[in-house]
Amino acid sequence: MNFILRSRRALVFTACLAALLYVVNFCSGQLLSIIFVIPGLSGLVTGFTVPLILIVSYLVTRRQGAITLVWTFYSIAAVPTALLGPPGLYKVAIGFTAGLVFDFVIYVCKGKKFSYYLGFIIYTIVMFLEFFLLLLLLDLPGFGTTIKAVIFITAIFIAEGLYAIYIDRKS
Repeated sequence: MNFILRSRRALVFTACLAALLYVVNFCSGQLLSIIFVIPGLSGLVTGFTVPLILIVSYLVTRRQGAITLVWTFYSIAAVPTALLGPPGLYKVAIGFTAGLVFDFVIYVCKGKKFSYYLGFIIYTIVMFLEFFLLLLLLDLPGFGTTIKAVIFITAIFIAEGLYAIYIDRKS
């Protein structure tokens, strides 16, 4: 079994991918959320870029944990921003667990083509559920409106993500 932590090159590569993903999403997706003041609106951009980069990290390194590392590094960088929700350290936990789920699905399915799609869908559902629980715990005003927007954007995120994975697989 090839774990990402056994290769310095793979670690550096995943860190670079996380940085690239962060810069692209910050410069594009973050602006959407700030300009239109709609929670999760960056999902319109990140729905394509995130799965594209996450799958590339696995396909290039062929190492278990690549997706988890890229997504955890990205989540750490996103802590002070509106990417992945309001600023806060909770993003690291969400990023780590969602990435771990994605990697786990690919591992269990032995890296078969369908595992990328299935892993992405489950990863997205896990992130949505974690975000939903966070909103419930925080008991913020406007919960109903926020959750409706997040559900809509999550659906778009999944559709864009499946298309991005399809492009990854064809390249």
